[in-house]
Amino acid sequence: MTMTRSGMMRVSTALGLLLLVQGCGVLDGRLFKLHASNDAKGDAKRRWNDLRGNARLQLAQRHLAAGRVDDAERELEAALATAPAGAAPYILATRIRLERGQLAEAREALTAARSRSDDPEIDYLEGIIEQRYGNTDAALIAYTHASDKAPLVPDYILARAEMLVNLGRQRVAMELLRSRMRDFDRNVPMRCLAARIARTLDAKEPAVEFAREAARLSDNDPGTVAYWGNTLVWAGRFDEAVDALQPLARTFIPRGGDLDTAGLDAEGRRAMDEFGDGARNDAQSDSHDSTPSMARAVIHDLARACVSANRHDVAIASLTPWTARHPRDLLTSVCVARAALALNDPERAAQCLRSAHRAEARSPESMLLLAYAEFKLERFAEAADAAQGAIVMDRGLASGFCLLGRAEQAQGRFAEARAAYERALVIDPDSRAAAALLRRLNQSDVDASEIEIDSPVSAEANRPASLEEPAVVLRGGDACR
Repeated sequence: MTMTRSGMMRVSTALGLLLLVQGCGVLDGRLFKLHASNDAKGDAKRRWNDLRGNARLQLAQRHLAAGRVDDAERELEAALATAPAGAAPYILATRIRLERGQLAEAREALTAARSRSDDPEIDYLEGIIEQRYGNTDAALIAYTHASDKAPLVPDYILARAEMLVNLGRQRVAMELLRSRMRDFDRNVPMRCLAARIARTLDAKEPAVEFAREAARLSDNDPGTVAYWGNTLVWAGRFDEAVDALQPLARTFIPRGGDLDTAGLDAEGRRAMDEFGDGARNDAQSDSHDSTPSMARAVIHDLARACVSANRHDVAIASLTPWTARHPRDLLTSVCVARAALALNDPERAAQCLRSAHRAEARSPESMLLLAYAEFKLERFAEAADAAQGAIVMDRGLASGFCLLGRAEQAQGRFAEARAAYERALVIDPDSRAAAALLRRLNQSDVDASEIEIDSPVSAEANRPASLEEPAVVLRGGDACR
């Protein structure tokens, strides 16, 4: 078949178009595969960076929780280098800045977090920042926002209640906690805070019950039990306080002092000697820090409870080993001495007080108790010296002059006794004890064997023993009736 030139041109054009179309299809397929490969690589890289960043972020959080702030910051910087999405890194950065006390930097990090999320943790951290700046109203608003967004997060409820207390709105805080207590039926801090608020409101029964429940839920955590015992003492429930605190006090008191050293072998005596060395070292290193350790606070609360509940046997058994190891703890020594005198054991009382005085811990009260113990032991010169020591420390102590007069009179020093009684009447003209003693002395010279002196008794029911002012209360209100 013959084909014209024009026909051949049409065939060539068609073939060319066909080849062009096929060529473009091949080219487009290659380009698509290339783009798809690049996107997959990018996705894989992003996923890898996210994994690395999250791992770094979790490690940073663990470091911060353990108090390793430098390590936490280093890991956070590594996490931020992966350009992570979300607010979590900036929330952690805020916490780190707060830990370092960098409030301005913390606020900047929190702003970055807020631009990425509406997480209630951001409101909570804002409340912390405002609180540290002293903006209490703004802090309360932030804590309220956090607790409204996440009503089942106890930290947010606690922060809101704490801020209400700081603003003097204790009753509102208590209503908030009571309304949410069922939602947090095993939350110990919430019950401790409720007990503390109840104490500020002088609501004794609720305070005791909240503190008791906290101790129970904490599985008898020492700090929580200590707070429960302290609350019982504050509420004047001294017998309960003794029962609550005595088991805890045993964990703080070495039991070596209860051993019968006469029956010990050489090894046992050597151990007791080492215990004695430890006690002497403690006496030398014992500090007068105004913030006592938990152990000291528990011992003091137990001592006060024993005295106020007249649990003298418990005081002797539980506190004597502590006083042997801590002779400068004057409050406990005074309580042990009172208990010993109440049990008619003046020798134990005198030994305990002399040990405290040798450690340079003394007060008008301790000197007066020692004078009484020495008088009961018929060591009248020592009694006069101790009474004089009490008077030197407190010139307005009428009972000290009464006891000095009794000791002088027992030694036949009647002029000195008369002067002491007269001085007691100058200090307290209404002292019936001093007037009676002076009248008896003026009527006839009384032998020491005829003199009887009343025993010191506990402080007023709700008044704790004090190291600053005499807490000895004698029958009739004076030292020597």
